[in-house]
Amino acid sequence: MKVSYYPGCSLHSTGLEYNESTQEVCRILDIELDELSDWNCCGAGSAHCTDEVLAVELAARN
Repeated sequence: MKVSYYPGCSLHSTGLEYNESTQEVCRILDIELDELSDWNCCGAGSAHCTDEVLAVELAARN
């Protein structure tokens, strides 16, 4: 099975272990992760704290 995968900004930094475990579990279950080629930050840190509309808009784009 092949699924689209949105890692987001934090999975390449603060959530690195979560990203690695997700990829390993998917490998064991024979699930191919296809990282979205043109994703953008969802604003999980700053946008969610300061601008609710922007946070929704950023997440919707992905």
